[in-house]
Amino acid sequence: MENLNTLRTIATAYNTLDATLFEDLLADNFIYESQSVIAPMTGKKTFMNYIKEKFHAVHQSGNNCYAEIGFIGMQDQMDSKVKLMLDENNPCLIISQGSKINKGALLFIEKKEGKVIRMDMCTSIPDCSLARGTSEYPGLAE
Repeated sequence: MENLNTLRTIATAYNTLDATLFEDLLADNFIYESQSVIAPMTGKKTFMNYIKEKFHAVHQSGNNCYAEIGFIGMQDQMDSKVKLMLDENNPCLIISQGSKINKGALLFIEKKEGKVIRMDMCTSIPDCSLARGTSEYPGLAE
């Protein structure tokens, strides 16, 4: 449940493009990895600089970001060629850009001692279509 509440805050950050919502969540030695980037990003300060610029660019483009609460597990990967060892009902964010149906990534978090120590942005494996969305978009007015 703790991870789910943290994911709701992160989803609100993406849905409102408010990078400041990450400040209190992240550990100083935070690591961010994306399947779209070769090297991991290390350190809270480095990530904060990155996400502020990223959200500014998204805002300028007018191509809104949507983060939906979702779940994925081994049962969701039965037809997938690459299977990840995931707990059942593992919470994640389903990230879309431009429109809610344009799903492009899954975001997973890892916490330790109440702080997010790692986030992984998965753009290909597992495929976003394997996650079960909840239609919950924290921070968005419905």
